[in-house]
Amino acid sequence: MKHFVKLKLLFLLFIFGLFYILFVYFNSTNKDIKNPQTAFESLQYHTCPYTLKVSGKNISADWIGGAYIVGEEGYYWIINNCEKFIESSPPILSNLGIAPIDFEAFDPATLMAGAFRFEQPKDDRKPISSFGEVKEYNYNYSLSFDFLEPGTDVIAALDSEVRDISFDMISSNYTLILSYNDIYQIYYSGVLDLQVSEGEKVKAGQVLGKLGLNDEGALANFQIRISKENLINDSTLYYCPLQLLPSETKAEYESKLKLLMEEWENFIDNSMIYEELDYSIPGCINEFKLYRPGPGPVPL
Repeated sequence: MKHFVKLKLLFLLFIFGLFYILFVYFNSTNKDIKNPQTAFESLQYHTCPYTLKVSGKNISADWIGGAYIVGEEGYYWIINNCEKFIESSPPILSNLGIAPIDFEAFDPATLMAGAFRFEQPKDDRKPISSFGEVKEYNYNYSLSFDFLEPGTDVIAALDSEVRDISFDMISSNYTLILSYNDIYQIYYSGVLDLQVSEGEKVKAGQVLGKLGLNDEGALANFQIRISKENLINDSTLYYCPLQLLPSETKAEYESKLKLLMEEWENFIDNSMIYEELDYSIPGCINEFKLYRPGPGPVPL
């Protein structure tokens, strides 16, 4: 009798194990998912899928004809181009961290162009280092400004929260990180005389501090960087700040940045500093840049 009970228990365990294996198989995210190369070649991400599935680092999507592994590149394209899957929109900025009034026509008598002081550079520095340009063997993920007058107001680009303030020992200035919806981060560098503290809510246009001296103890340098981190692959998507401005404000800044570029080239007598054809908009070679994507997205 005991032998019969043991056999019955073993049989029940076998049946349970078989059902468990079948359950896992039929609910597997990778079952019947086709080779990723097929998706890249046949669809090229010009067609939005019906479903998008993320399981850990396994990313797949369903089109007519089956499911495909899309990987990180496909994932980024889908969430940025397919209405059904688009994530929260990037924030709308009201300024670039320094006001439009700080960009003015060059005055030869004072050597000033708004808040910019022109002087012959000792190296390859220039008033505007564009977002997306190659700089010291890497991309510039910020929109950077140099030759600024110390004491220039640094203002909040949008309604946000001061998430972090840290001191830079090299430049003796502060870096600030503003947070928007706990998703997007706005990074400022080169700030001194702080007028805000961590955790404080700030309004667009509010003065956060003043520009301090650069790492050479001379004129000020300022950077603004907009980013969104992705937890799937620890990558970070960076945005050209200009493209996040309202159309009228964007046009005003574009006009002023273009004039500043032209007047700087005239000042140092070199028309090759800013190659106009390289820019999607003045101050930005690209609209997006992805850091450590492996591979990165190609916005279409």
